[in-house]
Amino acid sequence: MKKISLLLAFIAFSSCSVDPEENFEAHELNAVVDVNGCESQSHSFETVGSIEVTNDQEYLYVSIVADAMYDLKHTKLHIAGTEDDFPTVGQGNLPPGKMDYKESFTPAVDYYTWKFPLSDYEGCIYIASQSEFVNGSDSATYWAGDIAGESGNWSYFEYCIQTCQTADPCEAVNAGSDNLKVMTYSEAAALSSWDEVHKLYL
Repeated sequence: MKKISLLLAFIAFSSCSVDPEENFEAHELNAVVDVNGCESQSHSFETVGSIEVTNDQEYLYVSIVADAMYDLKHTKLHIAGTEDDFPTVGQGNLPPGKMDYKESFTPAVDYYTWKFPLSDYEGCIYIASQSEFVNGSDSATYWAGDIAGESGNWSYFEYCIQTCQTADPCEAVNAGSDNLKVMTYSEAAALSSWDEVHKLYL
């Protein structure tokens, strides 16, 4: 079980001449953070976790992330092209059993990420998720999203597919024929963070 108070969101990124890596970025619930030209959108499951959504040029990523004192036990997800595409019944209620994607975890986990081909989606889509989180013998099940369903207690949210960085990040980089770059100590010290040093190195 995690002992920190911030969420860890899965973010995939790539850079020049380096294989894609996995990096974890801490941020608050309902935050929107910039990730290499794209944004990660977050909605909370009350106080027990969050759903994080982002995309790159090839995939849509949907992560369910447990908060510090909880673990993820069950999660259900549905992605609709329009608000009318949810498999609702009656006056507009969405039964969790009719949702397209379902996962259960024994033992419970810190987070889970779905990965969908971006070619299956365009424009803005609508995402609903009901997830169960556990803390010892205690459990809590919530929906995430800022749009209430027409009937019942379910909710969902809108996510618009982003156009991510398409320019070659190496295009303007030239370290010379010997691939060597020399920096003075003062130039290195002027860089704002280790992340900037890391990007320069890559």
